[in-house]
Amino acid sequence: EQARIAPTGSELRVRGRLVEAGTPERPAFTLTYDVVVDDEGQAREIALESERAEDSRSLTLRYDGGDAWLATTGAGESERIGTSGVTEVLIAGSMAFFSLAVRANGLHRAPDEVSRTALSVEAYDLAVSDTPMSFRSDDSMVHGITGEAATSAHVDAEGFVLDVPGSIERR
Repeated sequence: EQARIAPTGSELRVRGRLVEAGTPERPAFTLTYDVVVDDEGQAREIALESERAEDSRSLTLRYDGGDAWLATTGAGESERIGTSGVTEVLIAGSMAFFSLAVRANGLHRAPDEVSRTALSVEAYDLAVSDTPMSFRSDDSMVHGITGEAATSAHVDAEGFVLDVPGSIERR
């Protein structure tokens, strides 16, 4: 994964790309994303595109500021998705989205714990579903468990992942 995080006024803009090699279970793909995060740490708009050998798909998620997400496909079809009150969006394997959940819940500031439902986006085909999310921070790491994976990461003072021991490191 490669991501660039840039402040734009009181918001953050996160642009990135997640590349996955092919496996016997599924072909290779590239996911590109563009996220706008408001001054309260809430992702407000997420534009996603998954490129595969056979096709590409796009999806835009917009948070209405109340309790719902609106999903718009590349074909222009829109629908409300997710359980009422869901605010976080997670993508398996994305440390940028892990960081956004850490920041939105203030887990980088002090040891704490949060459990709730999040939207999970499958990077390969952009399928969206609700998933349980449980994050806990201690004095040295943030530990996250979702319906997809478990990750423990060191984060910086702003809540962005520095490393996942034995797996990835920010450069």
